[in-house]
Amino acid sequence: MAMYVVSVKDLEPGMMVAQPLIKQGGVPLVAQDVVLTSPLIEAIGRHGFQQVLIREGNEPNETPPSLVSPDTDREGRRKVEAVFSEVISKMTISNRDVEVLSNLMSSVMEELSRGGPLFLGNLKAIEDMDRVTFDHCWSVAVLSLALYRKAVEEAWVPLGSFQDGVNLGLGAVLHDLGKLRVPPEILNKPGKLDDEEWETMRLHPWYGLELLRSQPNVMPMARGIVIHHHQRLDGKGYGPRQSENILSGEAIPKAVRIVSVADVYDALATDRPYRPGFLPWEVLKLMRSSVGTALDPVAFGLLEQVVIPFPVGCFVLMKGGEICMITRSGMDHERPSPKGAPWARVLAVMSSKKGRIPGEVFEFLSDEVLLGATTLRGLAWRVARELSGVSEDLASKLSISRWAIHAQWKERIAKAFSGEVPH
Repeated sequence: MAMYVVSVKDLEPGMMVAQPLIKQGGVPLVAQDVVLTSPLIEAIGRHGFQQVLIREGNEPNETPPSLVSPDTDREGRRKVEAVFSEVISKMTISNRDVEVLSNLMSSVMEELSRGGPLFLGNLKAIEDMDRVTFDHCWSVAVLSLALYRKAVEEAWVPLGSFQDGVNLGLGAVLHDLGKLRVPPEILNKPGKLDDEEWETMRLHPWYGLELLRSQPNVMPMARGIVIHHHQRLDGKGYGPRQSENILSGEAIPKAVRIVSVADVYDALATDRPYRPGFLPWEVLKLMRSSVGTALDPVAFGLLEQVVIPFPVGCFVLMKGGEICMITRSGMDHERPSPKGAPWARVLAVMSSKKGRIPGEVFEFLSDEVLLGATTLRGLAWRVARELSGVSEDLASKLSISRWAIHAQWKERIAKAFSGEVPH
């Protein structure tokens, strides 16, 4: 059974919702397994949703693995949004807010501590771009705690108390608290920040620490993560306002290094208002170039063990010109080891040369992939901006009238590749 993320602009009556849609404040809008109608699609758009996870087809397919259960994930996102919304309205964080987040991290710790393999391979639909910061903080916290468990298992960090994990999780979920004081026009600016805007952005770790100063229940580990999560191994990071407090190398606590890796991963993998997120295999490749200078190699190695490079339901463009959807990740979710190469189904072929045809399912290697995205529209956005003008041969392939397209996907591909928005 295929599962993939669809931009709200590309929803069609008859599609089945794969996960519930929850409005701001935790109010359900559409339940899981509901078949969409035109009025429902209009309601989804009115409430500001950007993407929806869709389930389609009757063929057997692997279930994308996640670090926590769907119920925990929904409840976590709801509580983080509620706390951060409260902070925005009052520009202060209360004892109750800290208690709610600490209890939430305790619940995540308990779930992750039950054992079993840890794999991150589920697609994340961005429901509302205004909630990107909230969702990012939650995702970083969950991934950080998963990496912490791996670090303990591999004896990179000592087995501490349960509360040590909760403190790490609390620091992770609060790591971008200071961004609530950064103007939205800077946070969501589509282009490069100018010098003044960048200086404002660089203050967010300090802003976060300032918001926590009056909180006796936020332990030093959590505070350290908030102020230091943009430190680099080479000492060229930022956070503290005084340059003498910039850390480097082994002076950066391992808890901070774990959260930094999780933060960079989720920032690159998540769709933004101005660009689609990169697929995990691309994120890992981008991050690998910063290992040893910015990122800790051991913490990054833990991430590589957890992340599935090609999640089921994402879209890729192959170097041969095939537009495909991933149908098998090539990972064994029951054991911590690969079980083979990933599989993809051809949806369209840009090239007229003989080769794969629409509907064909095949195994592939990562070096056959040119680029990817969570949504078809995101893939189209990247193709238009990153590949046009590269060569005359490739430019000719970008004319959709020349493509061979699977009958079931003709309208969807036409809509996606004629659009201009990244989501």
